[in-house]
Amino acid sequence: MNLLKEVNEILYDTLDLKLDKYVNLRALPVREFHKETVDKYSAYPIWTCDFEGSCLVGAEKFEIEPIDSILHRFGDE
Repeated sequence: MNLLKEVNEILYDTLDLKLDKYVNLRALPVREFHKETVDKYSAYPIWTCDFEGSCLVGAEKFEIEPIDSILHRFGDE
């Protein structure tokens, strides 16, 4: 996920390109124990989560956000 973030920064900031032109974000695997959260908050752009709970989020510029902060934001601690 960190690599995806770095690629995105290079593409977005330097070349003014978007990652989703090169990576099918909807095809990224979601760890089973986070799948419910990703599905529940489908209006919030959560693309995938790793086994530690780090999620790739964002609509235009991608960031890595802990699943705990996403749950806290929506009141589902």
